[in-house]
Amino acid sequence: MLTKAEMPVACSDNEPGVINSSVYAGGRKVTDVAIEEAGVWSKRPGHVVWIGLFEPSDELLKRVQQQFDLHPLAIEDAGKAHQHPKLEHMATASSS
Repeated sequence: MLTKAEMPVACSDNEPGVINSSVYAGGRKVTDVAIEEAGVWSKRPGHVVWIGLFEPSDELLKRVQQQFDLHPLAIEDAGKAHQHPKLEHMATASSS
């Protein structure tokens, strides 16, 4: 496992906690994007947004949550180090 000092710096905007934030279409990288642009890109047909985070701040997780309308429990889990992968069915945040 890499230490924080060994982790690469974000390519998209050098923001602490963001390793990379990119858009892909047709299996190819289209562009790097800021977190604030990720939600719009993710809604484009055939586009996928990949965001790599390392020890993200609560503020950064909140911004990601807002971009993708993520359930609060998903963000809570993402903020916990060494959280084991799991599959949970959650109602959308807007339907609570």
